[in-house]
Amino acid sequence: MSLKGKIVVVDDADTAFAHWTSLLASLGRVEALAVLLETTRERDFGAGSIRHLMNQTREGYLQMIVDPGSSFRCGSLAVANVARVIGSPEETVVTFLKATG
Repeated sequence: MSLKGKIVVVDDADTAFAHWTSLLASLGRVEALAVLLETTRERDFGAGSIRHLMNQTREGYLQMIVDPGSSFRCGSLAVANVARVIGSPEETVVTFLKATG
């Protein structure tokens, strides 16, 4: 394989890795991200969109660690929306929304 072929493979691997870790972050998979981000801590993801995505993923991961209350709000928000849809009193909905931080 030529050098150009190896660069393409590395670029494809970096792209797949960046999107995979971004997906894990969106799912709140903190434990998996911890291992993957530590393993690639010194890796250079270039200067383009893949590096930007990796930086966003790392920032999201740190936010989940530092302030989990603001990161894992979807359950409380979903319950508040269900309460609203089924016609629960507004104070019930507000109670769920306050539980989100």
